[in-house]
Amino acid sequence: MFVAIVWGMFGSPGATYRLDAPFRLGLEILINGTAALALYASGKESLTLKFVIIVVFNKLLIIVWEQ
Repeated sequence: MFVAIVWGMFGSPGATYRLDAPFRLGLEILINGTAALALYASGKESLTLKFVIIVVFNKLLIIVWEQ
């Protein structure tokens, strides 16, 4: 729940306190990296790889489409 509050306040498109690009990227890496590490620690290596690929692909599309 804490992560959802932090994302809503600092990372989401409608964030109350909008972070600059490098800090927002760091927040995204921290949140998604923690999720990937949790998946890996639970023994779901193939799911971890799929998750990381989807997150990176999604970020590339956001950059390409300037959203």
